[in-house]
Amino acid sequence: MIRRITATVSLLVSLLLLSGLAVAAAPARALSRSAAIEVAQKEVARPTEVAATSHVTGSDRWTVSLRQEGARPEDRVYIAVDGSGRAVEWGWLDAGKLKPAAISKAQALTLAKNFAGYGYHPLSAGLVLTPDTLTWEVTLARSGSRYQVTLDAFTGKLIGRNTPPADEEPVLLSRAAAVAIARAQVSYPAQVDAAALTTYRGKLVWQVKLSRSGLGIPNSDVFYIDAHTGSVLAHSGTENPAPVPLSQDRAVALAKEQLGVPAEVANARLDTAGGQGKWVVTLYEKEQPTCWHIFVLSAADGKVLQHLRVYIG
Repeated sequence: MIRRITATVSLLVSLLLLSGLAVAAAPARALSRSAAIEVAQKEVARPTEVAATSHVTGSDRWTVSLRQEGARPEDRVYIAVDGSGRAVEWGWLDAGKLKPAAISKAQALTLAKNFAGYGYHPLSAGLVLTPDTLTWEVTLARSGSRYQVTLDAFTGKLIGRNTPPADEEPVLLSRAAAVAIARAQVSYPAQVDAAALTTYRGKLVWQVKLSRSGLGIPNSDVFYIDAHTGSVLAHSGTENPAPVPLSQDRAVALAKEQLGVPAEVANARLDTAGGQGKWVVTLYEKEQPTCWHIFVLSAADGKVLQHLRVYIG
């Protein structure tokens, strides 16, 4: 019996790792109304107040309508937010008539970058209601300069280009400051091979590449430094060795802690497919042996990447 169950669970583990399948996965915690409002208000570029919210029972989706300061009283911006806290639809409630935007935020960022020209990187994008239409207002930066592009949210047509007012310009870290931050992270006399603005995980960053100057042991390090805060978001190279993988005992302990009920270990193995180490821990509940749980944890930091619940019987 146990052998049959183990074989079934092993098959599910393989499917989970190969395809990301989440059969009978534990339900995600529902997004709260306040969290949905917070997400929606980050999608607009002007001060707004909440006009209404809606949530269909049994659905993980919220719709938030916002009243923009200075816009026509009957007009609203609406944003649909899914259960993971991600905006998935944008639009204009025009005197009661629903008009979904055809241009997503990601598309607006790409279009704005094309209109602004070489070397510009998006800083922010938000919706703005005008008397005639709904627009995306995108602010971009290149070294010390800023640029603002306004696009029609329904057609993607360029409406305007200008330099934003000084009081609206976000302060950017200078190239020299970013280089100084990177140099402070290494113990060797470093020369700068490159330092340029780019994007990293959706944020504007300075990418600084350092190497050892003069004679000695070869060194090379790359830093991604937040262009607004100066925080080092990522570092790879000779002075940042790969972290020691999580031990099997620790992975099992974390899985049991996450489960929260007494359980026995059926299997725990390290999977290195794709170059990213993951611990796959299979547990079954002591009081309900037909209820099995598969946890996938990052071998670097122990974060639970996926939890699959399987009922056998």
